This record gives sequence, C-alpha cells and structure tokens, in this order.
Amino acid sequence: MLAMLWNLSVAICRYLPSLGLITRTNEFGTGVRWVGWGHFGRICRRFPLTCRTSTAKQRCVSWGSLPAYRSHVGVRRQMTVSDAQEGHFVLGSLRTTASHTIGVPHLIELLRAVPADAPQERYREAVVDDNLLGRPTQAGRQRSFRHLRELYFLDPSRREFAALRRLWDVDAGAQPLIAGILAFTRDGILRASFSAVQQVPPGGIITSDDLTKAVAVVYGADLSEATLGKTGRNTGACWTQTGHLAGRTKKVRQSVEAFPAAVAYAAYLGHLAGSRGAGVLGTPWAALLDVPAGAALDALRRAHAQGLIDLLVAGNVVDVSFPMIDGSR
Repeated sequence: MLAMLWNLSVAICRYLPSLGLITRTNEFGTGVRWVGWGHFGRICRRFPLTCRTSTAKQRCVSWGSLPAYRSHVGVRRQMTVSDAQEGHFVLGSLRTTASHTIGVPHLIELLRAVPADAPQERYREAVVDDNLLGRPTQAGRQRSFRHLRELYFLDPSRREFAALRRLWDVDAGAQPLIAGILAFTRDGILRASFSAVQQVPPGGIITSDDLTKAVAVVYGADLSEATLGKTGRNTGACWTQTGHLAGRTKKVRQSVEAFPAAVAYAAYLGHLAGSRGAGVLGTPWAALLDVPAGAALDALRRAHAQGLIDLLVAGNVVDVSFPMIDGSR
C-alpha cells in the first residue's frame, strides 16, 4: 500500500507542473517552486520537474533545484531571500550591482586576513574597525562591509559561505570564479547580465550597452535609464573580475578555466538547491564554468581526483557527495 501511495505521489508531482500548480517562471527564467500542498510539497522536492508555459517566450525549467516554500493552503507565494527557512538554498534577489561591483579583490583581501575558522563578527571587525580595505570614512567602511555581506554572507553558519571557505585555499586561481558563482546566486542584476556574456564566443567583443540591454530585459520597468547605464558598466567590471571578460574599455570574451575547486563549489550549491547526480552541474550558476556541453561528468571526475568531492559512476547512474565540503569528513 505504501509503495502504491508513493508511486501515485510521484505521478502527481510529474503531472501538476504542466498545469502550472507547482512551478512557474520567475523574472530570471529559472524555476520557482510554489507549494501549498503540504505532503505533496515535501515529496515533489525530490523529483526533477520540467514545465513550459503556454507562451512561447516564457520557459520554466525546474530540475529540483529550487526549494519549496510551504505557505498557507491555497496561498501561493514566490520564495525570496527573506522567505528562506531552515537554511534552504534560494536564488537571491539583490540588486547590489546596480551601484557596485561584486568586489572580488576586496573579498580576496578579506579572506586572506581573516582565518577560516573565525566567527562572523571577525569579518565586520576587519572591514569596519581595522579598516582592512583602506576606506577613508566610517560610512565607507560600513558600506563596503554591507555589500560584501550581502553577496557572500560572511557567516560561517551559512553553508554556502562555509563551503566557500573550505575550498578557498585549494587553488588561488579558482578564487575569482568561486566568488563569482556565489555572487551570481545572490544578485539578480548580475544574473540578468550573464546572458550577454554567455552568448558571445571567446574573442568576441561585449560592450557596456550589451550588458545594459540584457539587464533591461528583466529590470527595464523597475530601473531608471541612468541606473541601467550603471549596471552595464558595473557588471562589465564584475565579469572582468571573474575572468569572463578582459580589457578595460574594450571588453573581450574569454573562456574561463573550470578549476576543480570551482567545479566542486558550483556542484555543491547545485546539491543544496536540490539537484542530484550529474544534474548538480545543470544549474544556471554552473554555466559560469564554461564547461563544454557533454563534459560535465569529466569536470566532476577532475574534482573527485583532487579529493574535493566523492563521485561514483555505474553505467548511467551518477552519485555525487560532498564530505570534504560539508565538513563531514
């Protein structure tokens, strides 16, 4: 009887998305789970779901990557950062890059100075009290700390940041990419701008206007023309910091190296978001790795060879676990 009920639950979970009852597209083109179904909400989180809206322009792909939010029965709510409960992973809706870059050089300097086992308060002390980043005013120090905290948490109790710290010193070359992956999951404007970067082949030119147009597709109704212009310049600087672009005024698309530490981090965030097997690299932020189509398993094998993840492959079955990253080993 239990087996029959389970199979029925699975079938319902796979059918309801076509009716738009569980998933729907958000403004970033990623699946956002809507659940007011109690038991089914807990079950459906275990299965990859794919749905398409009736409009050709909208597509929702929910590969089990975004956590469910159980609201009152009959009430549907979009999960945002403030809705995160019990440490669930959610895509952030920050707009930090409307006014600033993601500050990768500042993060590198901060994590070099603060020990990996330091408490949360030590990060604030380093930036605000000790003025590690060399800001001339108290307000500037507090602002720098706020932006870094928004994008990277700077909180060891957050699994995303704790994993970042465990992988940070594995390979200094991977640090900008690891930082960019976490910032991508936190900042909506940065995510929106990546479409302009992703569609250009290595060696191609990307202008500030290209990035502005990509952001405008998502935020055009919410941001002024002046602010949109700033997003183009700021996100251009961000993608230069992560290694996807090169040059100051003339931005040239570069292929980034998929460092095993960065692959392991992107995969771990995919795991936190609900993906399993090779699907841990089927997430939007894994696209930052520039891993060629069909090469995700090879990238995972390289991370496994360095002891960063555990990988078991048996035929078509792929199992990925993260004892080094989650601290269980």
